Amino acid sequence: MSAANCQQRDTRSGVTLIEVLVALMLLSIAIAGASPVVSSSLIRMENAKNESLARRLLNELLIAGEAGEGRIDAAEGLVGEWRVVRQVLDSGRVASAPVRLEEVRVEIQWQRGNRTRLLSARRQIIVPDSR
Repeated sequence: MSAANCQQRDTRSGVTLIEVLVALMLLSIAIAGASPVVSSSLIRMENAKNESLARRLLNELLIAGEAGEGRIDAAEGLVGEWRVVRQVLDSGRVASAPVRLEEVRVEIQWQRGNRTRLLSARRQIIVPDSR
């Protein structure tokens, strides 16, 4: 065996165990840094979904205009209460027919964690006075 053969280096390509461990450590730091961002994004998405469901229910109740109250237990996760109040504001005559001006007020309240959310709307309607 000649001296030249003994001094030949192994030229195989590859990575060492230290390089793999350093790469894994850097990857874990990156994932740990991104997790709060992902978590807060998920919470904001859940809040937006609940508010969208509440707005849809509010519009349905406002259009129906029937006084009452009840609980919300939607399959999508929105849990809370709703209330519709009708109040007579004025009465009079329109084209010799008796009418009433009423206000319909809708409130929807739900809780997310330790925060209570409230969504409300009003509209005024003219209805025949059949009293």
